Amino acid sequence: MDDTFKIFVKRLREGHEEKIHESLAPDFLDIHEAELVFKAPVLIHGSATVADQSLVLLLSVETEAIMPCAVCNREVIVKISIPHLCHTEDLSEIKGGIFDYKETLREQILLELPYRAECNGGDCPERASLAKYFIKKERGENHGSTT
Repeated sequence: MDDTFKIFVKRLREGHEEKIHESLAPDFLDIHEAELVFKAPVLIHGSATVADQSLVLLLSVETEAIMPCAVCNREVIVKISIPHLCHTEDLSEIKGGIFDYKETLREQILLELPYRAECNGGDCPERASLAKYFIKKERGENHGSTT
């Protein structure tokens, strides 16, 4: 039985804290996309405690994703950093006294992904040669208005 993502709430009673320090293969993210790849380990540091009637999970998370550049389609490494992930779970919602935070972690990592990535720090060298194909929007322009 893999206990990697499991928090045993009974161990946290009376003010105890569980330290979390993990370097995990990104397989748990369960991503099978051609344009989104995770190869770098997912680094997790933090703690779990019980406060009042809630489990409190405080984590910092770091990893990298590989996405295509929105301009030239080359691979771009996107750094994902969540320095202050705070998740609370009502103890009455935790079945069997064991909280599995794998899905919570997965969701938070995926929410940090940018809508699109661009190589060269956001200044793709191909942008200049493709500029004539981009639509430039004027500030204050109201598209679709008939008045």
